[in-house]
Amino acid sequence: MTTPETPETPICEVRQEAGREHDALGARIAALAETAAPVVEAVTGLPLPVRPLLRLVTVEALIATRREHTDAMMHRLRGEGYGQQLVDEAEFARARERFDNGERGLAANWKNIQAISYEDARMRPQILIIARSVVHHGHDDDQLLRTIAHELTHLAQHRATGGRALDFVMSPYGYGMRMPGTKELAHCAARFLIEGHASWADHQVTTQLIGQPLGWHTDPTTDEQRATKRLYDDGCAFVATAIDQVGLESFNATWRHLRTSCPVETEVDDVTGWLRRNYIPTPTMAASPPRE
Repeated sequence: MTTPETPETPICEVRQEAGREHDALGARIAALAETAAPVVEAVTGLPLPVRPLLRLVTVEALIATRREHTDAMMHRLRGEGYGQQLVDEAEFARARERFDNGERGLAANWKNIQAISYEDARMRPQILIIARSVVHHGHDDDQLLRTIAHELTHLAQHRATGGRALDFVMSPYGYGMRMPGTKELAHCAARFLIEGHASWADHQVTTQLIGQPLGWHTDPTTDEQRATKRLYDDGCAFVATAIDQVGLESFNATWRHLRTSCPVETEVDDVTGWLRRNYIPTPTMAASPPRE
């Protein structure tokens, strides 16, 4: 008598919450996530969270989860859990207004976003894939793979930074959330580094799995979309140059020391200057750890 084999536990947890009409899309996402996850870890050198969560959601669920994340950030600005308020009441009100404006923008422009990563109220990072947006753009599996690889990289970054990366991307200040123990740098270009790295990673993943890197799913049509594309493209080139010069392991130390290693606004066009500031110059620069 033979004992049936126990099915392996999937690497990722995928929840299809967008209605039965999207069951087939949910199954595609589950299969692609299982394919992408180990390659993301291999190309980035960063571990993913245990059973990374991907949710196929409605627009309403997307906005609700975003609000959970922004509310948690507002609590941190209030000093709840830290014993001190980080900003005065006027700045707190301005931050709330920025978050509210961002939420209204998301509600109006969800068709331009296929997936985004947030934390929920329990501080679990997760990828939210917007079912109606994917259907609207008619994504094939190659584009879905790229999107999933990009967002999985954000979860790996979040883990590597001790749960800070998504806050930096969501910051109402544009460049980086002011948190206790964070040494602020003037105009820290955190989103440039974080999105550039995720773009570099999704290029590596799609090259390995389908033979070529993929670009954006659509051509940008507004000034805001063009600016965002430039940020992704320029950040990707910045990261590629840095990794080529110092090696992946040394580059990844950036995530452990993001509060001091993040490029400042004046360094986004000067990767050599950023490397000089963060890495002890040696003939074999890749062996040098970043400075604190």
